[in-house]
Amino acid sequence: MIDAQPSILRALDIGWWAPLRRIRCIGVGLALLALLGCGKGSFTGFMVHRYRDACDVVDLGMTVTTSPQYAVYVDVLSVLPVGAGRVRGEFLGIGRHQIGTVRWYQEDWGAVFYGREILGWGDDYDPDNPETLSEHSVGLVGLFERSRYRRPGSVPSLVGTVHIHSLGFVVSGHVAELFDFLGGWFGYDLSRDEDRKFGLWPGTPPSPVGDEDEPPPRPAGEPAPLPKAHAPRVPDAR
Repeated sequence: MIDAQPSILRALDIGWWAPLRRIRCIGVGLALLALLGCGKGSFTGFMVHRYRDACDVVDLGMTVTTSPQYAVYVDVLSVLPVGAGRVRGEFLGIGRHQIGTVRWYQEDWGAVFYGREILGWGDDYDPDNPETLSEHSVGLVGLFERSRYRRPGSVPSLVGTVHIHSLGFVVSGHVAELFDFLGGWFGYDLSRDEDRKFGLWPGTPPSPVGDEDEPPPRPAGEPAPLPKAHAPRVPDAR
């Protein structure tokens, strides 16, 4: 009589047990990558940055406004923008370093070969101040324009926005941010956005007015400027 126990064990190993072993190996591998990537920094800080990088890969959620606003816009990998719209309100979902609710400003237009995409979020954006916004040209013609600011994380991207009256949806994916997220596990911060809102991406020209995190150098002997007084925030007129 042939013993059936080995064949049963083999069946269990091939069936449900083998995937569990693979999952365990993947978990151990991710833990080793985290230890390798965090280097001398804290493990908690390392994982917080990976969380923020993951939230930068997509913008997925709803837009809510208190006044009638409209937008229908699609952009395929930043080379085929079609549509237009302007939305200023609240964003609920995942994106831009966080999961939750954040103040949101989005203004897009595209005519196939050329377009503009402007995005602001958080408590510090100002639609009249480009230094507080992510702004760049798209389309086959627009991609040849050099960005004024060091914020190319949204190029190339898949962008989809629909907002009708007071409710809308945003579905976007950012290729460069995906590579930044993957590189972070190996200790390489491609966008250099660990402590910055927009990051300092390589290969882009410096901002003409300096960077909020890296102010322009002062001439020798010139005293340090006094801290700026921050004006109280004025609620949005929506």
